[in-house]
Amino acid sequence: MLTVQILSKRIIANGIKTTFYSTVISDTKNHTPNNDDFTDELPLNKAMLTKLEQLSALRFQNSEEIESVEEDIRLAQKIFQVDTTGVEPLYSVVEEIINCPLREDITEVTCASKALANAPVVVEDFLVVPPANIPQSENPLLDEHFRRNSISDLS
Repeated sequence: MLTVQILSKRIIANGIKTTFYSTVISDTKNHTPNNDDFTDELPLNKAMLTKLEQLSALRFQNSEEIESVEEDIRLAQKIFQVDTTGVEPLYSVVEEIINCPLREDITEVTCASKALANAPVVVEDFLVVPPANIPQSENPLLDEHFRRNSISDLS
């Protein structure tokens, strides 16, 4: 049985916070899931995809995007069920990079009007951003996607 472990390490170097990830893959004979939090599969339904749209403040533009997100969720569910008991971390070259000194930042003075020139909406010399997590209207693509998939499942 192949096991995969994803390790993360939070590092602060020269005042910069970053997270590095590394993957451990090993071959084991016995498979016993050690993380009961992720053993239940998430339902791939319209309500969940609508929630993902709202949280990301994005909108699915076509059915291929919906199918891609569904595939990503299924893959993540499989990864969470992989047994990582007794797997030793691998050596990572990222740890060597952390000790590398960073260059000094060179600051430049920027004119406000020049900085706001590319902004789509400016009010009184302030950049206007869209509000986050506002309720969105229902996406008709989700209805069509689930209707099409339920019909294809029946035939």
